[in-house]
Amino acid sequence: MPPLPSSPWPRSSFRFYVEGIIRHPDIKMIAIDGVAPNVENIKNGTYPVVAPVYAVTWAGNDNPNVKKLLDWILSEEGQYIIEETGYVGLGK
Repeated sequence: MPPLPSSPWPRSSFRFYVEGIIRHPDIKMIAIDGVAPNVENIKNGTYPVVAPVYAVTWAGNDNPNVKKLLDWILSEEGQYIIEETGYVGLGK
């Protein structure tokens, strides 16, 4: 399976659900085609079961907080929180 195209937004996976939310001992993470679902493989696109996460707003939105929120999501602090809550950040 080819790697996912580059994206400026974090990637999510079932890993977040299994390791971050339910933590059920009977659910096991598995490798696909020998590729483990770890942070490195999700970031570099070699683990195939991921989905980009987008922050979306409409073009005509004049709320000044929208840009502040998007800038914060992309900031060091925002990326730290993304990773601490089980998602895979940008890794910049």
